[in-house]
Amino acid sequence: MLLPDPADDFIIDDEVVEAEAEADDRRRWKVMVVDDEPDVHAITRVVLGDFRYGEQAIEILSAYSRDEAERLLRRHADVALILLDVVMEETDSGLRLVRFVREELANALVRIVLRTGQPGYAPEREVIVRYDINDYKEKTELTAQKLFTTVVGSLRAYQHLAQMERQRAGLEQIVRANRALAGQLDRSTFSTGALAFLVALAGARGGMLLRGSDADFEMLAQLSEVPEVALVRALARESRGEVIRSDQDFVLLPVPSRTGVPVVAYLTGAALGTEEDAALLGVLAEAVGAGLDNVLLLGRLQDAQRAMVLALARMAEFRDADTGRHVRRVEQLVRAVAVNLREVPDFSCLRDDDYLEQLALASILHDVGKVGVPDAVLNKPGTLDSVERQMMHDHAAIGARILEEAARMVPGMSYISLAAEIAANHHENADGSGYPQHKTLQQIPLAARIVGVADVYDALVSERPYKGAWSPEAAIGWLREMAGQRFDPRVVEALALVVSERAG
Repeated sequence: MLLPDPADDFIIDDEVVEAEAEADDRRRWKVMVVDDEPDVHAITRVVLGDFRYGEQAIEILSAYSRDEAERLLRRHADVALILLDVVMEETDSGLRLVRFVREELANALVRIVLRTGQPGYAPEREVIVRYDINDYKEKTELTAQKLFTTVVGSLRAYQHLAQMERQRAGLEQIVRANRALAGQLDRSTFSTGALAFLVALAGARGGMLLRGSDADFEMLAQLSEVPEVALVRALARESRGEVIRSDQDFVLLPVPSRTGVPVVAYLTGAALGTEEDAALLGVLAEAVGAGLDNVLLLGRLQDAQRAMVLALARMAEFRDADTGRHVRRVEQLVRAVAVNLREVPDFSCLRDDDYLEQLALASILHDVGKVGVPDAVLNKPGTLDSVERQMMHDHAAIGARILEEAARMVPGMSYISLAAEIAANHHENADGSGYPQHKTLQQIPLAARIVGVADVYDALVSERPYKGAWSPEAAIGWLREMAGQRFDPRVVEALALVVSERAG
């Protein structure tokens, strides 16, 4: 950035001046004087006029009654010190204000120093025991030097308490973030939630979470108040794993990752006042990094699972030219139908996103047993005789055996057990006329009922060696005729709604 030559005349924009003034105000200690004597306010301002503590000046707020003090304290939650008179409009006005601060406002941070000219109304020992005050002074003993000493001691205590409170709140935020993010398995959802927690802990206006290499950075999540993406990516490339801060304008924070691919968080307007604040943000960044690594690794595992499932399904595809496309269409239908059935009381398990995804994945394998059906039967253009029909029916039991064996070998893969259940039951009928075990509606697992309807619908609307393709309307009409005999009527209507929405 080019700076103007000091010798040049230049105009400072009014908005810049106002912004700097506001920032300067935030860096001031707020001290409230509560007293009904105007002279006390005037003397205090004179004595503390050039006061500074920790490179910060003070801002004095004046209240001349308890009511006025209460209104000010509601507007200024960051008052560090109250110099409080005891006797004002009432003999116990100051003491009542103490209770208001500690009990109604629940403000335990602000330091309260009682200043009284009439100690008889508030004996020191009794007041210190009964009220949560931090010091007690008679006005006659508060010389300029003692007032200075009292203010410094009070601000130092407030600073330490405020710092501990920020750390406590920050650690609480980190614990809450870990708890909230622990169950998020979707990368997009996790990234958005993690960025929101980083923004909140940093007191930022918004931010961006990026992942990538020197060549390019992928956007994982974005919240409001961020500049051009290209600028953030350029900064991320320059950071080389280091924190970059720009005078309260932004913070570029590395997010540790074990994957070897850099992750950074860009936070706009982050209010990191102390090194402790930055350290807490770093702790949360480490937690976010570990969680993101787990989500990414889980994503890879899920990709591998899906690849394995599709590979198994392709075993049948080599035998049946349409099976590969068929199982993908069934998967899509199953997912959509399951979503439409979530509010049905008996189908509450479908409200679990993990179960729904497992169901959709498992549906791909419903016809894997066709590997055991001879080619001549599988691709016969005409009507099957009774022996051939039994061979075709056997694919349900064959698929179930294959998948049950796989489930025993890999017990953690719950979708394989679900796939075995579907393979065994997706040709059972509600009235008991199906195969292989002649189960009735209530005996047929929910997953198989859904896949059974989706499977038959796609078979009807698809061209096969032995039949032409039906129209969607005709297929839905036939399914409705068979509802209650072959199919669960609720599943049929959910499928009809899916088809109608796709057509519209």
